[in-house]
Amino acid sequence: MSIQRQLTQLILATVTLATFFAGLYGYKSSAEQLDDFFDKELVAYSSVLQNASHINAVTLTNQTLQFQIWRENRLVAKSSGAPEKRLTLTINGFDEVSANGKRWRVYANSLDDANDSSIVIVAHAKELRLAAAESVLIEAIAPLVFALPIIGLFVFYFIRKSLKPLVVLSGALDLKNSTDLSLIDIGHPPKELSPVVSHLNELLRRLSQAFARERQLSANTAHELRTPVSVLNINLHNALKAFHQNNLSDDTFEQLQKNTDRLAHVIEQIIALHRFTEENFNEHKVSCDLELVLQQVIAQNYNDISTKGQSIELNCQSQPVVGHEFALSTMFENILKNAIKYTPLGGSIYVSVKRTKVDFSSKGLLPGQDCMLITFDDSGEGVSQGDLEKLTERFYRAKRTEGQKGSGLGLSIVNHIVQLHGGRLSFSSSELGGLQVLVYVPIGHDDGS
Repeated sequence: MSIQRQLTQLILATVTLATFFAGLYGYKSSAEQLDDFFDKELVAYSSVLQNASHINAVTLTNQTLQFQIWRENRLVAKSSGAPEKRLTLTINGFDEVSANGKRWRVYANSLDDANDSSIVIVAHAKELRLAAAESVLIEAIAPLVFALPIIGLFVFYFIRKSLKPLVVLSGALDLKNSTDLSLIDIGHPPKELSPVVSHLNELLRRLSQAFARERQLSANTAHELRTPVSVLNINLHNALKAFHQNNLSDDTFEQLQKNTDRLAHVIEQIIALHRFTEENFNEHKVSCDLELVLQQVIAQNYNDISTKGQSIELNCQSQPVVGHEFALSTMFENILKNAIKYTPLGGSIYVSVKRTKVDFSSKGLLPGQDCMLITFDDSGEGVSQGDLEKLTERFYRAKRTEGQKGSGLGLSIVNHIVQLHGGRLSFSSSELGGLQVLVYVPIGHDDGS
């Protein structure tokens, strides 16, 4: 059964039940008030009869109102429908009796003085009172009974109108298939339905992104692994040929080792790029000391720095930020490895960390917000202005990377991690002559939690 039908039936049943109890209460209240009114009428009529002259000649033909006048235990006057027998033995007050096949409400009033000793008995038929109460009830309930169909139509209309956004949402979901992950648009949903639509769209957005990542991963893997696998095949072919010719040399194995390492590096970078998702990222945020993380990253790569005779300097203001420690370490290592790779022998690398206020607006940052600015400068060849804008594109290789082996994924991974932290990544020319990488990370940013 539909919600619309259930609500309509429930409201109409409630209105009907309320009408019934209102009628029941009205009937009871009307009956009490009418009894009081008719009792007062009996008292007034009794007084009129006691004060009437020529009392013996008084007769009535009204079958709903009867009277008897007794004097010295003798019936001296009565209405035409009253019995000969005394209606009640009560001397003063009200009573209920049966006579002539009817139920009567009786009032007796005695007058006993020196000049007169009489009892006036006045009676109303109970059916008169019941008929009057029923008449009042019908007059009160009839409009509601006739109005019920109209109320039903109005209830049905307003419920249907109120549930229209839900019907539209249901229809939109029915039309979707397993490949349709487009967002749902139902215009202006009511306040109660807005969170549902918002969360459904968020779920669809995440599913779409997840599928896009999976497709991208497949495409990236096929694209990037093709070359190193082909080179490995050539190396293996050459090694096999040299083996048959008894001409194996160290250079053959060195080339094989280098290309194996390149393949491993590409696979590692692709996995790193797709490891950090919004779903599992926020669950592992902790307070991280940037100085300690950077020191560890530099220590892990110091052999490469030393081998090329490069110098590195870290200038850091210790400041904890809320973030994913492994992700931050991966991000800094990718930036540092790029700086080491593209800085010439004997060159310089400068890393600084300082607290600053944002003077721009981005997805996760607002003007005036406190954040940490991590800067990497190198004395390499530098990057042209046209290349600066494309450095975060996957598999993009800038001009200065010519002659250098790499996957073209390092800065794409960096940008992805920065965005997960709600920060910003930018590039410019360094005063040292090479590339300057600027990373803005909010202090205490934890996605509102």
